[in-house]
Amino acid sequence: MTHSFLIRIMCGMLLALLTGALPASAAWTLSQTIQLTPGWNAVFLEITPDDPDLDAVFDGTSVDLVVSFYPMATPVQYIQDPGEIEWKRDGWHRWTRPGSPDAFANNLYALQANQAYLIKATEEVTLTLSGEPKARAFKWRPDSFNFTGFHIDPDNPPTFEQYFSGSDAHADSHIFYLSENQWVRVARPEEAVISPGEAYWVYCCGGSDYPGPLEVNLGGAGDRISFQKPVYGTDFELVNRQDGPLTVDLALVANSGGPDLPLFIVERSLSSGDLSYTPVTTGGIAFDLSSGEERTIRLAVKTDARGAFQASNLIRITDSEGGRIHVPAIYEQQ
Repeated sequence: MTHSFLIRIMCGMLLALLTGALPASAAWTLSQTIQLTPGWNAVFLEITPDDPDLDAVFDGTSVDLVVSFYPMATPVQYIQDPGEIEWKRDGWHRWTRPGSPDAFANNLYALQANQAYLIKATEEVTLTLSGEPKARAFKWRPDSFNFTGFHIDPDNPPTFEQYFSGSDAHADSHIFYLSENQWVRVARPEEAVISPGEAYWVYCCGGSDYPGPLEVNLGGAGDRISFQKPVYGTDFELVNRQDGPLTVDLALVANSGGPDLPLFIVERSLSSGDLSYTPVTTGGIAFDLSSGEERTIRLAVKTDARGAFQASNLIRITDSEGGRIHVPAIYEQQ
């Protein structure tokens, strides 16, 4: 028995002990359904699947090729026909199913949140994946095409013109969508609606960190909001990045298998200095942001939740221009 094999066994035992102390199903997971048609499909993944291994995800399906792009130092030009991609060029990564002649050259192994993929199928496929959503601070690649998608409210999808109204770097609307295995330019961005879960080639003129009409800045928290003893409150920031007012709604996504995390929005009265605590519910709390306004939101956990080892919920943040993201809120007793 080799030394590396012993290390793998010990790591597996430690992982089992750690995960055994957590809830059976993490309350910060989200499901995403992907509909694939025969041929090429441009997909934007909003979650990191519980099992991200491509061999496992596409086992038993008609998917035989998955491609993703991780840009290098040079500007990127989109390729009109996905079938003409030069796989050995810097930045392109691919997966083919085990047993195929080209599988030995695979360099794409796992699916990630906030990543765009080209997926080739021979028959229709419906995939429902479950995993953790990741809030992201997106930085556009300057003077280049970017292969990406958007976090969109399916009940209120915006047009491309609406979405990019606050960004001079995207004013020319060089945007391409995949249709019948060919990339086609969006002809009328004022009418074309962004589809959630779909990936596009979008040109950015100059540098930009534009995230859409609403920016959610979690600061040092990264991609989640965490509450750890003895700190029961944490701040994050909502920023209106468009010219014009924006309404933002914060709502708790109810847990299906356990109690909800008792979250409160904490506000201090300017006149009296007293603190008020407004519960975050599944019904949501609305905030009106003026053009360019930055507002700090303080969230706190009710103190009688301290007896739990771990509790969590997703917070759904939607805006009136059609954006929607999910942020995990996790309480962990130290």
